[in-house]
Amino acid sequence: MINQWGPAILVCFTILLGVLYNNKRIDDLKSDINKRIDDLRSEIHTRLDDLRSELIARIDAVEKRLIDRIERLEHPVVR
Repeated sequence: MINQWGPAILVCFTILLGVLYNNKRIDDLKSDINKRIDDLRSEIHTRLDDLRSELIARIDAVEKRLIDRIERLEHPVVR
């Protein structure tokens, strides 16, 4: 009787070890992907902050030019 179940038990044990090993590899992959996503998220935040400050600077420059033009229209130079 044991002679018949021996190979089946060995196969089940091997499958169990394979599942446990793959589960560990999946956990490693999950942590690796999470780290990459966190790095990407940090880079995106940095780029957005840079873009925001650049956009504010451009808006301020346009606002200053518009104010200068309005002042010239209000006080024209008489020749």
